[in-house]
Amino acid sequence: MHRLTTLLLAMLLTSPLALAEMTEAKTESAQLAFLDSRLFDGEFANLLKAGKSRITVDFPGKISLSKIPERLDRWITAVGTSGKLELQPEAENRPKDFLGVIPTIFSLIKEAGDAIELGRVKHYNAVLTYRKDASGDAIIDQIIFTRKPNE
Repeated sequence: MHRLTTLLLAMLLTSPLALAEMTEAKTESAQLAFLDSRLFDGEFANLLKAGKSRITVDFPGKISLSKIPERLDRWITAVGTSGKLELQPEAENRPKDFLGVIPTIFSLIKEAGDAIELGRVKHYNAVLTYRKDASGDAIIDQIIFTRKPNE
């Protein structure tokens, strides 16, 4: 009976579906498009829970640095309170301290601390890249969340 169980377990673990799931779990990076919806929160929280080493959030729409949606502000506030959050112009390679540029980023600190799913983002740092549009507004291109070393 023990041999049969071992054989069945070996077959399950080497099945294409099982191998695909194991490979997916080991993937170190993920990419996600921002959507101002609870669906985004759930998907992003799942990626954090999976412990991805790098999560890139792309912005298909136009989001200005001066008008960050509350949903996004919660996540970057949580990173800013527990790690390093940098602002990096697209054309430059020199990061700037994000906290000095947008001091209102901490408006939701209490709310961020109360949300369970936001707790996982404390293990990440983030780099927000932006570009200037024709009117001079700073438009977010992407935010790359990188897992802190040894966490």
